[in-house]
Amino acid sequence: MSVWDVDSGGKPTNKLGSTGATITGASDVLSEIPLDSIGVPAHNGTPFAIAMCQNSHSGPPSIGSDTDGITPKTNWIYTGGQWVEASTLGVKGDWIMRAKINVQ
Repeated sequence: MSVWDVDSGGKPTNKLGSTGATITGASDVLSEIPLDSIGVPAHNGTPFAIAMCQNSHSGPPSIGSDTDGITPKTNWIYTGGQWVEASTLGVKGDWIMRAKINVQ
């Protein structure tokens, strides 16, 4: 998993931090990875992206997408050394991930 700055078009530009993680598939709980554990600075209100690279898995659920359409400039795939919008590669829904920001 990695966290990236994004440009004005939502495209990831600069990696802020990354870590390897084991996420257990479950349909009734969310997996959590604290961003401060990988050296990502506190959120300052600017847009950011979360990237996942799935090396292997033992069945669903996995990284998925919804079925109600795709939001432009918010879903990206890293391929061929560059980020491309997921819709151009046939993805028809938004990635199902959630970033939770705790404000103290």
